[in-house]
Amino acid sequence: MSPPDWCVMHDPPSSWEHRVHEHEWGVSAADPSFAQFIERAKCWKRETAHLSITRSMAMHPAYQDIIGMGDRALQFIFEDMSRSPDHWFWALEHITRVDPVPLQAKGDLEAETTYWLTWATMQGYLR
Repeated sequence: MSPPDWCVMHDPPSSWEHRVHEHEWGVSAADPSFAQFIERAKCWKRETAHLSITRSMAMHPAYQDIIGMGDRALQFIFEDMSRSPDHWFWALEHITRVDPVPLQAKGDLEAETTYWLTWATMQGYLR
């Protein structure tokens, strides 16, 4: 699957891209949802790495495409978060319609990730 036209992929692959191996994610490389997620996530991570405002990150077209995948994206988001915390919280709240993160943990990337991964495990998205 090719990245969308609006996704500019000029930079060399990031360290995140080198860590993406479908067998480690427990999915088939032939799974079109996995391929779609990976292409969108690569684009989003590359093009928003310099941003510090979560809203700007979340409004990126690739991130919005991932939200548009709905439940199909959840396993992949949680797998990504379990490897390395990232700003997936906006997408998770929009897809799941829940927010397991208490107010005092908001803004703490590690803490928010821990709350979401605990929730994902309790819901059966992670083992």
